[in-house]
Order: sequence, then structure tokens, then C-alpha cells
Amino acid sequence: MSIRLRTTLATVVIAAVAVGAADASSLVLLHRYLDGRAASGVRTVAATAASASAAGTPLSLDLFPASDRPVIVEVRSRSGALLQRVGSQRDAKLIPAGLTDQLNRPRSVRTGDGPATYEAIAVADRRGHRVVAVVSLSSEDETLRHLLAINLWVGIVVLVGLAIAAALILKRSLRPLLRIAATADAIAAG
Repeated sequence: MSIRLRTTLATVVIAAVAVGAADASSLVLLHRYLDGRAASGVRTVAATAASASAAGTPLSLDLFPASDRPVIVEVRSRSGALLQRVGSQRDAKLIPAGLTDQLNRPRSVRTGDGPATYEAIAVADRRGHRVVAVVSLSSEDETLRHLLAINLWVGIVVLVGLAIAAALILKRSLRPLLRIAATADAIAAG
């Protein structure tokens, strides 16, 4: 293998590691940011529902104009009896068991029938009722998938461009050495 090819491959491998690390870092950091935003959003939905429950206001989607995606909100008595619900009965399966035992702790929930993820939290209102909120994270998941695809294609384009540039630069840079080697070979041949 020629020195030019080895140097080009080494350059591309080093760049691939750097691009991969940058892409992975951006995905991890964005994922953490979106998780924090989702936890904040589900807390807001739960706090709004808890205030309405404590005031005796019936729950409706109109109470959550700031939330772009409430899936289900429930108010349960201390004994666990369902008092109010916004959302379908089908969505009730998204509420993890034991959620009402751990108040004020957002938790990620993944359904078994697909890639959808949700954020769930339980809080107590002033009357001691348990308010449960579950919101969808589908927009966050879609954002991460798009970023992954963009990073992949940009990385490929950058690495191909770098490989071409490195090969051309090395070809020009090594010309004097190739001439010296050819001259040495001619002298050695007599």
C-alpha cells in the first residue's frame, strides 16, 4: 500500500472518529435537553390539573392551552378511585403502576406496542387527591430521528470531501519525493 493511500486512509479514519464523536455528543445533549423540557411540560400539565381539581373545576382539554400534547390526565382519590379523566380509556394503559406512590417524579414510559414514548408524573392537589398526567414525546423522538439522519448524511459528505481533498493534497505534496525516488532508482539501475 502506498504512503499516499495509507496517509489518506489514516486522515479519513481520524476524521470519521471526530465526526462520529461530535454527532453522538449533539444527539446526547439534545436528548437531555428535550427530556428536561418534557419533564417540565408534564409538570405544568399536572400542576394545572391539580389546581383545577382543588378548585373543583371539571377537567377538560381547554385547561391545558400551553401544552401542545396532553394525552391523559386523571384525578384519583386517596383510595385510588377515578374521579375525573381527560383522554381515552385506551390511553389509561400508559399510566405506570405505582406512579401515584412516587409523587412529583417525572418518569419516561414506553408502550409495548410501538416506539412511542411518554412522560408521566403524579402530584397531589390540596385536597389530597392524586393527579396523574401523561404527555406524548413523539415530537421529541421525531426530532432526534431527523437529527440522526442529518448528522449521518452530513458526516458522509464531509468524509468523502475530506478523502478527496487529502488524496489531492498528498499527491501534490509527494511529487518531489516521487521524483527523488525515481532518480534514485535510475542511478541504482546504472
